[in-house]
Amino acid sequence: MSNVPIADHAILSDCHAAALVTSDGTVDWLCSPRFDSSSIFAALLDDSAGHWSIRPAGTFTTSRRYIDRTLVLETTFHTATGTMTLTDALAMGPDNRGHSLGHGAPRMLIRSLAGVDGEVDVELVYQPRPEYGLLRPMLSAVDGGIAGRGGAEWSALSSPVRLDLADSTATAHFRLRAGETIRFGVQRSTVEDTPARMWSQKELADSRIAGPIGRVMDVVFIDRTSSASAVRPSAGDDPSPPS
Repeated sequence: MSNVPIADHAILSDCHAAALVTSDGTVDWLCSPRFDSSSIFAALLDDSAGHWSIRPAGTFTTSRRYIDRTLVLETTFHTATGTMTLTDALAMGPDNRGHSLGHGAPRMLIRSLAGVDGEVDVELVYQPRPEYGLLRPMLSAVDGGIAGRGGAEWSALSSPVRLDLADSTATAHFRLRAGETIRFGVQRSTVEDTPARMWSQKELADSRIAGPIGRVMDVVFIDRTSSASAVRPSAGDDPSPPS
């Protein structure tokens, strides 16, 4: 079980599901596409039950806030060499007023990194473990990210950086410089849903203006009907559940 205090977690939601994010940039809880769905990440309960972390590779301090009365979370990392922000949200659909609240949500967690000053060496660890850690999904590199299959579930990690695969885990180390912005997204589906797919950087940046200084918010209001190819196993992939 995680030793991170529950008070150290921030919550994200798209009105259908919820994720918990620690102050060091780790998603250690996500059940999707519904609150009562089985987990993708559940390190909150068991260290081996999956997580997704994005953080500086060295020593850092953090501060965080919700942006402008939303459930969009902004974490600022300060290091000896530079500063970066990590903006996290469960994406909403384009129509979110009144009775349409949550309608059309693409069921996707988006994480946007922006370099503020200097440069920061970043490490990313993506370790999905569906069914509260019972499944170790088969991960494979595809154009635009990492496709996963475990049991009856598909997953898609959209990533602009190269990821190394080992032991059902994807990792990356890269340098983020001031003025640069890169975005990641993870989407999950079952055999009954529209298959999860890769999302381009342009799609992940589809946003509205937020905040008192008119900052472009890197996350929200994604239209899941935009064209792209669904994630499917490539030739030779074994579609059977991993042991």
